[in-house]
Amino acid sequence: MATKLVLRRVAAVGFVIVSLAMGLPALAGSSSARSSLDLVPPGAPLAVIVPNLAEFSRKAAVLNEALGLGPNPMADLLGELKNQTGMIEGIDDQGSFVLAMTALPDPQAGGDPPFLMFVPVTNFQAFVGNFESQPDAASVTQLVLPDGSIGFAKELAGYAVIGEDPALVAAYQKPNQAAKLAADAGKLGSQCLDSGDVLVVINVQALAPMAMPLVQQALEQARSEIRSAPEADPTARSMAGLVEAVINLYGDAIIAILRDGSMLVVTGEITESGVSLTEAVQFKPETYTASLFAHGGGSSAYMDLLPNQPYLFAGSFSSAGMGVEEMLKQIQARLTTETIGEWGKLLVPTIEMVRQTKGTASSIATPQWTAMMSGGLLQAVNVVETPDGKAYLKAYQDYIAQIDGMAIPINSQTSPDSAPTQMTMSARYSPNVMQLNGVQVDQYQTQWNYPPQMMQEMGPVAPLFMMFGGMGQTGYLAAKGRYVVMTTSADPQLLQKTLDSLDQGQGLGSSPTLAATRQQALLADDPSLQAYVNVEELVNAGMAFYAAMSGQAPATAPAQDVPPVVIGVHVEDGGVAGRLYVPMQAIHFGRDTVGRLTSGSEPGGDEFEGPYPEEQGPLGPPPPPYR
Repeated sequence: MATKLVLRRVAAVGFVIVSLAMGLPALAGSSSARSSLDLVPPGAPLAVIVPNLAEFSRKAAVLNEALGLGPNPMADLLGELKNQTGMIEGIDDQGSFVLAMTALPDPQAGGDPPFLMFVPVTNFQAFVGNFESQPDAASVTQLVLPDGSIGFAKELAGYAVIGEDPALVAAYQKPNQAAKLAADAGKLGSQCLDSGDVLVVINVQALAPMAMPLVQQALEQARSEIRSAPEADPTARSMAGLVEAVINLYGDAIIAILRDGSMLVVTGEITESGVSLTEAVQFKPETYTASLFAHGGGSSAYMDLLPNQPYLFAGSFSSAGMGVEEMLKQIQARLTTETIGEWGKLLVPTIEMVRQTKGTASSIATPQWTAMMSGGLLQAVNVVETPDGKAYLKAYQDYIAQIDGMAIPINSQTSPDSAPTQMTMSARYSPNVMQLNGVQVDQYQTQWNYPPQMMQEMGPVAPLFMMFGGMGQTGYLAAKGRYVVMTTSADPQLLQKTLDSLDQGQGLGSSPTLAATRQQALLADDPSLQAYVNVEELVNAGMAFYAAMSGQAPATAPAQDVPPVVIGVHVEDGGVAGRLYVPMQAIHFGRDTVGRLTSGSEPGGDEFEGPYPEEQGPLGPPPPPYR
C-alpha cells in the first residue's frame, strides 16, 4: 500500500520485480500494459506496471526453477505480495497492478514523493476488510495498517486506489491518457508497452527538473575531486585529464537524455526459448539528440564477413543513418592532447580512424589450450568497412608512429617514498611482410614496458595480465577493396580465413546456431548493433585455462551447441532500443555447470543433465521484435 509500512513491504517484493525488469532475468506474458497506462496520473515521473499478477507470478516461478534458486520469494511472488502487505481477500489475481509516483518530491520540504497504488479487486469491501477500516469524510475509506499507520482507499473501475494523502486519493479520476503516453514513448517504446509481465515507465520530461541539478552537482563534485589529486601521486596526476574528460563525456550523455528525452520504457519477457530484457528511450521530436538517431540498421551483413569458427565473442556495428560524425565531434572536443596529455597520442588518432569507419565486425576466437600460456588467449579479428582501405592503413601506421615512445608516469604502491618512474610504449609498423593470395599484409607490434616493481606488485596476476594482452600485441593488417582486416595475433591462418570470408560472404553470421538464435531473440531484422557471447565456449576456455595453469590436460565435455547470449541495439524515429536475450539452454547450461563444479560431478554423471531441450510448457508467444 502507499502508506509507509505497506510501501516498504510492496518495495520488498517490488525490488525483486524491478530487479527482474532492469537486470538479467525478466518475465513476460501475453497481456499488454498499454491499457494499464490509462490509470497513470498525468505528469507522473515513474510508474511500475504488472499487467497480470497471476501470470507474472507463474512465470517468475518457472524462471526460478530454471535458475535452480530453490525456495525464495521469486518462487511465489503473488503469494509473497499478499503475505507482506496483508492484502489477502478481494484481489483480482488476473488483474493489472500499477504503482505510480504522482509527483517529484519537494526538495525543500523533504520526505518521500507522493504515490498512488492501483490494486485490481473483485470485491472492494472484501479487500478493505483485510484491514481495520472506516469511511472517511472525504468519500474515501480509511485503512489502519498492520503497523498502526493510516492509509486511504477508494474504489474506481475495478481497482482499489490507495495512497497516504486522502485528498489525493479522493481527487483522483482515471485520466485515460494511454494514447498520449504511448505517443511520448515513440515507435520503439510503444512496442515495449505491448508486451511484458512487468514494465517500468519513466517520464523523462517530468523527471528532468529534479534530476538535472543533481547530475550537474555530481559532475562538478567529481571534477573537483579529480583536480585535487596530490602532486606526490604522478599516476593520478597523469590520469587526471583523461578521467575528467571521460566524466565530462558521460555527463554530456546524461544531460542530453534529460534535456531531450521524452520517455524511457523498460520491459522483460520470458518465453519457451529464453529470457529477454528490452529498454527503449525516445527523444522529443526536433531535438538535437533525436536528430542523431533518425534511423539505423545494416549490421547483419558485417557478421557474414567474420570467419565461421568457434568464438568466445562476436559482434557487428553499422553507423548507417546515425549522426556518428556529429557524436565524434563532441568526443573529439573533449579528448584533445591539451586536455588529456600523453593519453591523447592513443585516443586522438583512434577517433580519426573511427570517423573513417562505415561499419565493423569483430570476433574473439576460442583459443587452443596449448597456446594460452604463450599469450595466445585473445585471438581476435576485426573487419572494418571504410571508403579507402589504403588511407585507413596509412592512418593506422601514423598512429603506431605516434604512440612509439609514449611514456606514462607511475608510482610504486609498495614503496610510496621511492622516486617516480614510468611505463613506456614501444611500437613498430612493418609494411608488406608477406602476400596472401595477392593481398599485401602489414604487421604491427605494440609493447608496454613496465618497471620491475610494478610487475612484482601484480604478483600472481601478472601471468594472467600478460595472457590478456596487457603487455602488448602483435598482429597483421590487410586492405582488400573497401575492407581492412586486423588481427591481434601473428596467425596467418586467422587472417586468411577472414580474407576468404570477404570473398564468400557466408561467414559466422550464416552459421545455423547463430542464425536461429537471432530469430528467437527477435532483434530488429537488421539492427544497428548485434553481439553474441558464446557461453559454452567461454566455459570450455575457462576449463582449458585452469588445466594450463595447473599443468593438466584439459577436461572435455560433450558438445551441446548451446545458443549464445545476444545483445542488440536498434535505432528508429528518434529512439533507441536495446535488448539482452539469454537462451533457456544457456541458463540451464550455466546452472548445471556451476552445480557440476561445486559438486564434483562430471559430464555424464547423475547431476549432469545437458544437452537441454527447449523449455517445456505454454509460456506464451515470443516477445515481439522492435523494428
